[in-house]
Order: sequence, then structure tokens, then C-alpha cells
Amino acid sequence: MHIWLVVICVVAILGVGIALIFYRPVGVLLCAFGFCSLGLIFVSMDKSTYPSSARRITVEGRAVDWSVHIARRSYWTFVLMPSPSERILLRTGIDLPMKGTDIAIANGDLVRVTYLDESVLDREPRAIRIDVVDGNFAGWSGSSDANWLGWWIGIPIGSIIAVVAFGAAQKWKKDRSLDDESDN
Repeated sequence: MHIWLVVICVVAILGVGIALIFYRPVGVLLCAFGFCSLGLIFVSMDKSTYPSSARRITVEGRAVDWSVHIARRSYWTFVLMPSPSERILLRTGIDLPMKGTDIAIANGDLVRVTYLDESVLDREPRAIRIDVVDGNFAGWSGSSDANWLGWWIGIPIGSIIAVVAFGAAQKWKKDRSLDDESDN
């Protein structure tokens, strides 16, 4: 998420700079509003997750070997042990409770995990809900099931606002140039 904020700020600053060259303050304001709408579009795309029709499986067991993977979208992998002889490698994008820079869920805490039975060959099954049953954070619950908010609301609204703002800036510039020509 932080990289998107940096990119949006840089684009907005460049956009306002370019707008100052071609437009007067009202046009600059409209262009800035349009660039903020583009920011809404990008953030909405980054925060959306697709729903899955895969079967949901809920298992209770000990969670061990937590490992964070930092990428554009950071995620965790861990091993769930429903029994001492059974191990399930899972991944999740859930924001887990932290103690400083370490995960607060201790290795061996009893958790209830709901994961998707997806038949993806290159990845571990995706845990969409984690409930800590026993341990320091007993009672904690986190979920990351499908979030279509960005695709259904953020992107369309951001697109409409951007088109209207940039269109209004162009119309304002054209009307302004016609007024300047009629004054001469």
C-alpha cells in the first residue's frame, strides 16, 4: 500500500506542475481533483480480492513456522497441524496481531482456520479466516474473504470523477480561450 501512496503523490505533483503550465487556478484545481480520482482507482484495484467458489474447509490445530513474505501484497505462510502427524501448509493475507516487529501468535498456539480448497498448483491453500482458540491472543479473529468493494464502487466512481474533472478542465480552458479571443 505504501508504494501506491508514493506513486500517487509523485503523479499528483507532476500533474499539478503540468497543469500550472497549461491552465489557470480553476483548471489546476480540476486537474488535481482528477488526479486524486486516479489515486482512488489505483488504491481500489490494490485492495480488491476476487471471490472464490472453492469449498471452504475449517480445521482446528496448532499453528507453527510462521513466515512473512514481503511483496506488493505481503502475505504469511504457516503450517497448521491438526494432529501430530498431519501438516497443512497455508498462506494468508490477513493482518495478524503483532508485538513490535514479531508476530503475536506464538508457534504452537491452537487456532481454528478456514481455508479455500483451491486446486492451484503453484501456491499453498489460502486461509481466509483465523481464530486464535488458545494462547496469549485467545479470542482474536481475522478474516480476508472476498472484497469486491474496489471493483464495484471505488473504480467506477473514481473513473467517473476523473473523466468529469478532466473534461471540465478542458471545457473551462476552451471557454476561457474563447473569452480571451472575443476580448481582442
